[in-house]
Amino acid sequence: MLQHHDLRLWLTVDPRRAHHRRASPDRPEQVALDTARQLATRAATAGLTVHGALTTAQLTAELTAHADPTTATAPPANRTAPTDAARPVEPRGLAARANLPGARHAPATPTPPPLDPTPTRTTVEAYWDAARIGATWHRVFWVAAWPTGPLRPGWLDPLLHETPAARTLTVALQPIPPRTSRRRLNQDTAAVELALQIRDRHRVRIPTHLSAAHDALDQRDAELSAGHPELAYTALIDLAAPDRPALDTATAELADLAARAGITDLRPLHGRHHHVFPATLPLGLTIRRPNPGAH
Repeated sequence: MLQHHDLRLWLTVDPRRAHHRRASPDRPEQVALDTARQLATRAATAGLTVHGALTTAQLTAELTAHADPTTATAPPANRTAPTDAARPVEPRGLAARANLPGARHAPATPTPPPLDPTPTRTTVEAYWDAARIGATWHRVFWVAAWPTGPLRPGWLDPLLHETPAARTLTVALQPIPPRTSRRRLNQDTAAVELALQIRDRHRVRIPTHLSAAHDALDQRDAELSAGHPELAYTALIDLAAPDRPALDTATAELADLAARAGITDLRPLHGRHHHVFPATLPLGLTIRRPNPGAH
């Protein structure tokens, strides 16, 4: 399958971490620019074409198009698109570039006009079961539990390829300190061992999930002893639709597709869609745990 795609890499510098680094007195924005230059140099050395860092207006346009795709698809005012005869012809996809027989050619995509340096403000309307950003309706789901059984390659394909509405699957990973991982492992091991001893004492059959949990603890212990870090993760799925009926239809289909992938606990974040939606934007930000003393 030949697909057209754009790859964008977002570099995020946490000002708090940059402030605590005494060995790096530079400002966070300077650290981000230096990192972007180094990455661009490495990409060019590897043979990749890098167009450089996006401007503030381009960043704003990217996020606006992600939140409200209608702004990107709407034709600009007072502008006419070039005709096919005026467009240069270039190969379409890898097949045409490799001069394979039967490959098709198509007009090249015209260069987009420069973006307006004064971005427009997008309206956000919060509802209990959805959020409306511009003209697009959003509903965010939290993957509360992943499949616990063995998985085959491509098990996540239904959520990635078969969802009818526009969707965004965001998975945020955060390493857990080794001391915390070891403490949790000891607590989980004690709980499972106690459950096994009670069933053995009363001559009760040991259920399959308890035996599997014991084997999983042994595997975790072996991985931690080998030096592999443990990761905490949060998975969010954002559905976007042009209207509420289409969003409701896509929600029902998403539940069926998630069940096919083995995800049976998919929870809509009602009352918090407008708060959780920024976590689905491609900004490299993770969800921080709230302070225990915060209300």
